[in-house]
Amino acid sequence: MLKAVIFDCWHTVFYKDVVKSPYTQIAERMGLVRDYDFVKILEKSLELEKITAEELPLKLKNLLNDFRIDSETGLVRDLTEILCMDLAGYYKPCPGALETLETLKAQGLLLGLISNSSNIEFDPLENNLGLKDIFDALIVSYRVGLLKPDPRIFELALAKLNVEAGEALMVGDTLQDDILPAQKLGMKTLLYDTRHRYPEYPERIFSLEDIPKLIKKYEH
Repeated sequence: MLKAVIFDCWHTVFYKDVVKSPYTQIAERMGLVRDYDFVKILEKSLELEKITAEELPLKLKNLLNDFRIDSETGLVRDLTEILCMDLAGYYKPCPGALETLETLKAQGLLLGLISNSSNIEFDPLENNLGLKDIFDALIVSYRVGLLKPDPRIFELALAKLNVEAGEALMVGDTLQDDILPAQKLGMKTLLYDTRHRYPEYPERIFSLEDIPKLIKKYEH
């Protein structure tokens, strides 16, 4: 029996309503392409522990060294400014997200959220949109020292919700980080693919509001 629905955060439940995300801007400023591997390197550098404003320039210098890019002062300053932009007013729920969460809660399901995020971006989201009032479990990489697709971050969410893997549905927009690792643990999964990145994948949805209607499929 399904007892919980666990969501990925960015591009699944929430998004940044900006022309270019901070990580895209960082890639461009570094003269690189933002792809999956680039994002994973940034996540490991910036999203595994809480970073203070004083610590951030050193973190960015180390990041530049990892890419063998000269960590000259101007570049570090530019990257710091990009990451510290006040985007709180630009954090928005994805279409149908809040309504879907409310419906699932009314159906008696527990709700979890797993996010690869830095404290710089996640804390304003949490505070401004009242995430603690919505979700029964918030598992954030910088707080637990783990990043998706590490299975342990999914196991933390399951433990927090006090459910078994087979009693939980994972909803996310990335095969590598959300769907495949959850499946390996025995969780049920739905790929939210509004950006049409995985046309070959059969279990896709394009509206979060489809989830409550699909719940019956996972009841047994």
